[in-house]
Amino acid sequence: IGLQLRYLVNTVIPANAEADRFQDLTAIANILETYEAWLMFDVCGAAPYTEALKLASDGIRAPRYDLYQKDLNGEPLYKVFDQKVKENIIVLQNSNENQYNLGNNDYFYKGDIAKWIKFSNTLRIKMAQRLEKADNSFYKGVLSDVLSNSGGIISNQDESCIYHHPNE
Repeated sequence: IGLQLRYLVNTVIPANAEADRFQDLTAIANILETYEAWLMFDVCGAAPYTEALKLASDGIRAPRYDLYQKDLNGEPLYKVFDQKVKENIIVLQNSNENQYNLGNNDYFYKGDIAKWIKFSNTLRIKMAQRLEKADNSFYKGVLSDVLSNSGGIISNQDESCIYHHPNE
């Protein structure tokens, strides 16, 4: 999943003549890639991330492992994940009518950017909750930041991130 999402963000969209119309798609892909990476670290605790998926771009065949508590750059990876999601929420909140509408190509929310913002805010809380005891000030800061965000959080079943398979 990560390889395809990074390829989309780093290669496909920049090569498109109308790349500026795909900022929402880029933000959604970044959020999904971060979500998948977080799930992996939540289960494994250590995995390649900083150097991962860089064979084609940087020739890295054997990426070094990052730790959830500290990535290869010395930063807590959980803070890197949170910042990435937060930055992409801002992109979605600044969306405009010129953006390509994903419609039925978005199997989760059918291109509803407001729901993607709610998913992302909720994801930030979910990721921070794992650190409530280990880094309480970070947890409280994320919680405060998200709850003051005008985009809101998932509050009912209709806003849940569910994959609606097209049966094809």
